[in-house]
Amino acid sequence: MRRRGSVWLFGMVICVGCSRYTVQSSFDPAVNFQALKTYDWKPGPQPSLGDPRVSDALVDTTVRGAVDRELAAKGFTKSSAGSADFLLAYDGGINFETSVVAITRSTNAGGGAFVARQHIDTADFEQGTLVLMAFEPETAKPIWRGVVTGIFDPTATPEQRRQRITDAVHKLLRQFPPQ
Repeated sequence: MRRRGSVWLFGMVICVGCSRYTVQSSFDPAVNFQALKTYDWKPGPQPSLGDPRVSDALVDTTVRGAVDRELAAKGFTKSSAGSADFLLAYDGGINFETSVVAITRSTNAGGGAFVARQHIDTADFEQGTLVLMAFEPETAKPIWRGVVTGIFDPTATPEQRRQRITDAVHKLLRQFPPQ
């Protein structure tokens, strides 16, 4: 069973291991990203599918604020939609996932012989995803798309959730502008 939400990232959390998040991006190679200096958010509210975990004005404020801070640190200036070099929009959701791992162990059967035993281990978890897109303002043509995913933690405090959003957006925007 899959559950989907929109306007998310409120619950991105720590993945055990060397990285909290997985990031992917793609872009239009014909665009001169070095010429882009100003941006604005695409007009109107972000879409909502009604998931109360992600359909929240605080989530929207946190995501937009994190993106604004990261872009300002990179030298971009927020301007009005009529004069921006590019427009931004985001979407997100929470999906129910199952991880399946086959674990093989060898047991000494005596006489130098070993018997392999295989055990299948499964773990259910919720994975959050944030998609951030940049568009040409005149044509609304996508010029860059970044996706960050991580484990959703429903037990995180509001402050932990805000920090996880900030961390995920920071990692995502390392790939913007593309080199």
